[in-house]
Amino acid sequence: MSSRAAKFILALAFITGLTVVFYIISDTFHTYRGRQIAHLHDCPINATQDTFFLHSFDSTATSAKPSTSKANVLILTPLKDVSTKLPLYFEKLSQLTFPKEHISLGFLVTDTTDGTIDVLMKEVSSLLNNGTYRKISVFEKNFQYFLQHGSRHKFSEQVRRRQILAKSRNHLLFSALTDEDWVLWLDVDIVTYPSTMLEDMISYDKDVLAANVFTHEKSTNIEFVYDRNNFIETWESRKLLTTLDEDQILVEGYEEISTHRNYLGDLRDSGSDLVEIDGVGGACLLVRADVHRDGGIFPTIPIAHQIETEGFGKLAKKMGKGVYGLPNYVVYHEDV
Repeated sequence: MSSRAAKFILALAFITGLTVVFYIISDTFHTYRGRQIAHLHDCPINATQDTFFLHSFDSTATSAKPSTSKANVLILTPLKDVSTKLPLYFEKLSQLTFPKEHISLGFLVTDTTDGTIDVLMKEVSSLLNNGTYRKISVFEKNFQYFLQHGSRHKFSEQVRRRQILAKSRNHLLFSALTDEDWVLWLDVDIVTYPSTMLEDMISYDKDVLAANVFTHEKSTNIEFVYDRNNFIETWESRKLLTTLDEDQILVEGYEEISTHRNYLGDLRDSGSDLVEIDGVGGACLLVRADVHRDGGIFPTIPIAHQIETEGFGKLAKKMGKGVYGLPNYVVYHEDV
C-alpha cells in the first residue's frame, strides 16, 4: 500500500470517528424525557443591557402528526409582571375545544419583577409532561422599561408604553411563528371567552378579525367597553387627522384628546354580525399568519398617526388586507 493511500485511509477513519462522536453528543443534548428541546439562543440575564433568552419546547416528537385538513394556530401572549394571572390564563386555554395538537403557544416575558418567568415555566413544564400542545415557546427580552405603580394607564405614558408593547409583539412574532396558519393574539387578562372561540373566529376566514372586548367595574359591576383600539374612522375623525403634525400619535380612550371615532363596543346589539374596522386592539385578535409574513408588523413609528396594534390595523389595510370586527362576539377582560 502506498504512503498516500495509507494517509487517506487514516484521515477517513478519523473523520468517521468524529462523526459518530458528534451524533452521540447531539442525540444526548437534544433529548430530554423523550421530547425534543431546542436551545436556539441562551445567555444569562444582565440587568444593564438588552438580553434575549429562549426556551423552545417541541412536543411533536412524541405526539401524533396533525391532520393536514386541520389548521394550525399559534396563540401569542406578551407578559410582564403577571405571575398571579397565569394560572387562570392556562385554565381557560385548557377549556378550548380546538384540538390541542394543532395549537402552539408562544410567550415573551419582558422586564418582570414579580417572578412571572418562574410561574410561567412551572405551568409550561406541566403541559410538557402531559404532551398537550403542538409546540410551546418561551422567550425573554428586557427593554429596561419600568413604570411606577399605578402609572400604566396615564395618558403621558401611553406613547412610550405602546412603543415597547409594539417591540414586544414583534420580537415574539418573529421568534415564535413557524408554519402556523393563524395567529391569535390573546392578552393574559382576558378571563372569559367561549370554549369554541378558535373555531368561531377562524370560520369567518378574514385576514384580521377582532373580538369585542368588555369588562366590569369592580366596585359597581357595571359593564363597559374595554378595548377602544377597535375603532372605525368617522368624517370628524378623518378631518382631525388632516390637522395633525406628521409624527403625532393618537391614543384612544383618554379625556385629553377626542378622536371622534366610533368603537366596536358601541355597535354591540346593533344587528351587525361583522363590520369593517380601521384600528384594532390586541386583547383578542385573530390574524391570518400570512398577513404577518407579508410584512404586517406592529409599528413603533406612526402609520397614519397610530402605532402598535392600531398601527398594525392601518398597515394591514394599506397592504390590501381585510380588517374586521365582531360586534356581538364578546369576550371579557378581568374587572378593573
